[in-house]
Amino acid sequence: TRQLRGFTVEGRRPARQGASILHDGRIVGEVTSGSPSPTLGVPIACGYVEASLAEDAPLQVDLGRQTPDLKAHPLPFYRKDAEKVN
Repeated sequence: TRQLRGFTVEGRRPARQGASILHDGRIVGEVTSGSPSPTLGVPIACGYVEASLAEDAPLQVDLGRQTPDLKAHPLPFYRKDAEKVN
C-alpha cells in the first residue's frame, strides 16, 4: 500500500513527475508532482511512498546525477489563512 506525502527537496533543483523516491538505495515510491515554491523558498514535491515507512524516514529523490534528500512536509503546503504551514 502506498501513501501520498508532501516533501521539500534539498537544494534548488525541483523533483519532477515520475522521479523515483529512494530509501537506503531502494525505490520506495514515485514523485507525482514537483516545482519550485516561491512561498516556502524551496522546491516542493508530492509523491506516493510505501505506507509502512515512518514519516521521518530518510528519503532521497533520483534526479539523474543527483539524489538530494527529501524532508517530510505536511499537506497542504500553503493555506490562505496562514503565510506558511510548518
